Amino acid sequence: MNAKKTFSASALAVLTVGVVSFIVANLMYFAFSLLQGEYPFLGSDHATWIIQITAMYVTAIPAALCVMLFLPKYAPEKRSLGAAEFFRYLLCSFPLLVAGNLVGTLLTLVLTLGRSASNPVQQILTENQSPLMYVTVVLIAPVLEELFFRKVLIDRLAVYGEKNAILFSAILFGIFHGNIGQLFYAALIGLLFGYVYVRTGKIRYSILIHVIINFIGSVVSLFVLKLFQPEALTSALQSGSLDQILKQIPPLLAVGAYFISYYGLVALGVVMLVKTIRRLTFAPTALEIEKGKRIKTVYVNAGFIILSVYCLIKIVINLLT
Repeated sequence: MNAKKTFSASALAVLTVGVVSFIVANLMYFAFSLLQGEYPFLGSDHATWIIQITAMYVTAIPAALCVMLFLPKYAPEKRSLGAAEFFRYLLCSFPLLVAGNLVGTLLTLVLTLGRSASNPVQQILTENQSPLMYVTVVLIAPVLEELFFRKVLIDRLAVYGEKNAILFSAILFGIFHGNIGQLFYAALIGLLFGYVYVRTGKIRYSILIHVIINFIGSVVSLFVLKLFQPEALTSALQSGSLDQILKQIPPLLAVGAYFISYYGLVALGVVMLVKTIRRLTFAPTALEIEKGKRIKTVYVNAGFIILSVYCLIKIVINLLT
């Protein structure tokens, strides 16, 4: 199979994830709604995450793997990362997340004419109280997403050029999320994850970074923010009660400490990111695509065009709802 067909098939595999997960999730929501009267559990927050896990990680990604099985595999050469190098890559992830999230938020505001800047996933995490949420976000998603978007895809694409494979897998990872709020930071962090995998040949490093940033961004942040209720502080100030005001100081300090720590990591990450960009290296590969043919081969193919249209429709629907 030539390069163009390989990139097209890879995009179709990601399309398979989107379509299969959409169909399975909606079928399960319909079935659960019919049975909810007899089994109230099926209307709970736990059931919502059971549907998400089943649709995406039990059904859709395995289905996509079937699309990829016939493609030849060329795994990168394996090497270990030292603790200092791993920590440098971890720090690099923080400014990428902040920058991508800022772009996504601003673009969402512009496209919705200021009606919304919310990240749909963040909204779900805030409203849903099931422990399955934490299991999914911190363990299941990082492991299976890295295995698919980094290992499976890059093992089959890197032979056509490491840069091409890393960029393509990152773009697929971004548009796969199907909303502007996640598109940019997912794509940027996907570049980092892809580079780490290509340089080490070991998927455990990108999985671990993914686990850590999801834990900090989704679990720790939600826990800290739930400690502090702006309404309670406003009420305490309006009441003039010293006791009530003093009760608001610990949660306020916790939120402050979190944001100072987080943006301290972002500042350190900017320094590490600049150093890392200067040290980027890409090994020549056996079937590297010629410069003038890269865009046509990688992006102007049936699979990527169909996937892009599908994701654009999802993005528009998310913006309108």
